[in-house]
Amino acid sequence: MKKITLLLSILGLVLLTGATAWVGAGAVARAVVSIGVIGFAATVACQLATDLMLGIAWSTACRGIGLRHLL
Repeated sequence: MKKITLLLSILGLVLLTGATAWVGAGAVARAVVSIGVIGFAATVACQLATDLMLGIAWSTACRGIGLRHLL
């Protein structure tokens, strides 16, 4: 199981790097700068809230797996 997790993590990083290279690092940097620190923090907070809700949902659906493991 750990091998698949590592493989998928590396694949995600490769895809993110490829997408950044495809669009251009300058365009990505401009997009990040345009939302500012507060916008970036809000985006991260919304993503963390979504992850928490999904973890709770999976924990409810799969009682054998602890919530801490799912988060």
